[in-house]
Amino acid sequence: MFNSDKPINSVERDCLNRSNFSKQLAKAIISYSNTNNCTISLCGKWGCGKTSIINMTINEINRLTRHFNENKKPIIIQFNPWNYSDGAQLVSQFFQTLSLKINLKNNSKLSRAGDVLDKYSSLFDYTAYIPIIGKYLDPLKSVISSLGVELKENALEKNSLENQKSKVIKALNELDQKIIVIIDDIDRLNNKQIRLIFQLVNSIAGFPNMIYLLSFDKNIVERALSDEQNCDGAEYLEKIIQVPFDVPDADISLIHKMLFNNLENIIKDDLQNNNFDKVHWNDVFSCCVSPFIKTIRDVNRIINAFQFKYSFMKNETNCIDLLAVTVAQIYDSSLYKWISNNIRILTGSMFSEKGISQIEQNNNKSKYIELFKKISKMQPEIAIQFVSALFPTFSWKIGGNNSTNYTNDELLQRQMIASRERSNIYFCLSLENITISKEQILSTINDYSKEQLCVFFDKLMKENILYDYVHLLSAYADQISADKQRLFIDELIRLQTIESNYKSDGMFDPIPGYECNRCCWKILKCIDKEKVCSVLLSIITDMTCDNLPIIADILYYIERSYGKIGEDFDYEHRIIDKEQLGKIETLLLSKISDLSYKFNFFDTISFLSIYRIWHFLENKSCDDYIRNKLSDAENVPKYLYMISGYWNGGQDSGWTFNEEKFSEVISKKDAYDKINSIKKTNAFSNLEYKYKEIAVAYYIWYNNFGSDYHNVSKKMVNEMIPEGDIQKKRQDYPA
Repeated sequence: MFNSDKPINSVERDCLNRSNFSKQLAKAIISYSNTNNCTISLCGKWGCGKTSIINMTINEINRLTRHFNENKKPIIIQFNPWNYSDGAQLVSQFFQTLSLKINLKNNSKLSRAGDVLDKYSSLFDYTAYIPIIGKYLDPLKSVISSLGVELKENALEKNSLENQKSKVIKALNELDQKIIVIIDDIDRLNNKQIRLIFQLVNSIAGFPNMIYLLSFDKNIVERALSDEQNCDGAEYLEKIIQVPFDVPDADISLIHKMLFNNLENIIKDDLQNNNFDKVHWNDVFSCCVSPFIKTIRDVNRIINAFQFKYSFMKNETNCIDLLAVTVAQIYDSSLYKWISNNIRILTGSMFSEKGISQIEQNNNKSKYIELFKKISKMQPEIAIQFVSALFPTFSWKIGGNNSTNYTNDELLQRQMIASRERSNIYFCLSLENITISKEQILSTINDYSKEQLCVFFDKLMKENILYDYVHLLSAYADQISADKQRLFIDELIRLQTIESNYKSDGMFDPIPGYECNRCCWKILKCIDKEKVCSVLLSIITDMTCDNLPIIADILYYIERSYGKIGEDFDYEHRIIDKEQLGKIETLLLSKISDLSYKFNFFDTISFLSIYRIWHFLENKSCDDYIRNKLSDAENVPKYLYMISGYWNGGQDSGWTFNEEKFSEVISKKDAYDKINSIKKTNAFSNLEYKYKEIAVAYYIWYNNFGSDYHNVSKKMVNEMIPEGDIQKKRQDYPA
């Protein structure tokens, strides 16, 4: 339910400790015993709670006078001038409201006063002579009514405004009770109406036993009076207002408390589910929210807009960041638009940023200060702090203190605006662009069986959104329960064996297979250190020829993490203790040996992955296997594809061959002879296009160069491959 901007009407609802002020104001009004009229002002900025104070004051007056004799009780009249469009109507309606309220009382003196007020008010319908501080306005167009020609002809003569006003004054002087007239929201009127209200109070209706309580923003009214009266508006007010009151400043901590109470009610699910980062909240509240909250009206504006957005965006955004973006949209639309337009350079973790010197940071900060001076309504330093609190990379570049030390995956899991994958959601009112929702991720993690997960992944591949899901799953890897970890690892390994997952629609589009590999590692790292070795042993035990390259890669990177393969220590993949490696190596080598008798490893998705770990663990059996398989000419292009070099020169690209890389398993001439033997056979036609390319490239290299210092270009290769094969290649591997 949205917060209305309606004022409170009882002390029980007072959250800003204004009730004591209202009580004192009520006592002051009641204790005023002079019969002369009195004008009291209640001044404060829009949204500071003036109307709420008036409501509590009225309640307190009624409470204090509840035991008064009916002939002594004050009469309270609330007049809303902004309901009337023109000056004559405003004055007429004021007196009609006054006389109507007085006539409702069962009191002879009041009845007489009501009658004369009624006649006084009727004159304003038939004359345009309105006294203003002892003078008259120029005559306007007179109005003829159904009261007849006689009233029209004699109104000014027999019942002039001054004569009738004297009768009103005499009748009101006889009263034993006060008439309290409250006129609120004067600052909502236009300049002419503002002037007329004060003329009304001071002269037209400056009657005895009347107390006026006027509520307005002093700056607005003074400016209006200065423009209309061509005088000093402040001095003009001083002549009219006898008792000025300023609304006491609300304790800002109480206003903040109102905000917090509203927020707690809105985001209670996030709070219960521990989806609320207190450290991040402290940054965002200090830099993005607190500077803009001055009044209750500010709280209501922010809460209403935030609640609307949160109601349908809560599952896909971070509630803290959504609140900050909402504040920017309300109070500084230019900064909001700038953030939206520059979101790609603002997002990401500070860990992905390169080192930067303090001089560069200072220069960047100066640059942004000058930029924000031009585009933002905020002070540039406040704008700097606002953006820094939301975007750690921006904070890092300008030398700020953002405390959000999250990785990219952590930003994504928390659905923060600094996450590249989630940032654009904050600037739209549609979630149609979200291919995978948080709800879907959590549902698959918590509820799906192996069969359901398999069907789901196949559906993702069909819809070409596998990458989107797996990328998001990586961020939630630590939320996969121990009993589900193996299930997801098996499925991710399976997905890496599907060759189509290594293709993309465009040159720069992400490749699902690589993301599956990254996600698989994320889950492996989340497994309890004491259990991960047994999990790996179990995976290897269940290994097939299809997934052998993927599992071989896992061990390869573990070996690298301890420096056993390669020159650099890759600590990121050190998921088991070094002492446990022996068990895994022995089991993997045994499984490779068993599978090598049954399958042709050259037909797997990546023989290179098998080769590099097998050759490391036992190079002799690996080389023997290759020699044996290379006796079949169809396997030679597949082997050469693995060991060839690839170059890219800008204008063209192609291959080169180093005899030293393959001479131990096949001679240069023997490789050529075997390729030449299948050149015009079905065996060659049935090869994948990439193997045809490498076969032709080697054929050219052998015949024309035969050394390691010459490259074979794709252009040369394509000239020798039949056009039909090229067309098929374009269908299988679209650019």
